Parts: sequence; C-alpha cells; structure tokens
Amino acid sequence: MNAYLDTARLTLRHVTADDADLLIELDSDPTVMRFLTGGEPTPPEHIRARP
Repeated sequence: MNAYLDTARLTLRHVTADDADLLIELDSDPTVMRFLTGGEPTPPEHIRARP
C-alpha cells in the first residue's frame, strides 16, 4: 500500500477499485450524502465506472 500519511489511527492513500463496495455503502447513506448531494445517493454504477 502506498500511503500518503500513516499514523497509529489513520492511513491516507489513493482509492482503488477494491474500495468500490465500501464507497457504495457510504454513498448510500442519506445521512452522509446530505452534506454532498442533499441526501441523494450516488448510483453504484457511477462508482464502479470510475478509474
């Protein structure tokens, strides 16, 4: 893993295709998305299509 920042509690790194399921779960939560899209979830096919 190529990390930008690595501490005892946090690792920052590039998002990869392996993260798609986690991003879909996060983007499906209206409580999270209310800050970004007014509560509209991101369609899973848009997340999976990203390089």
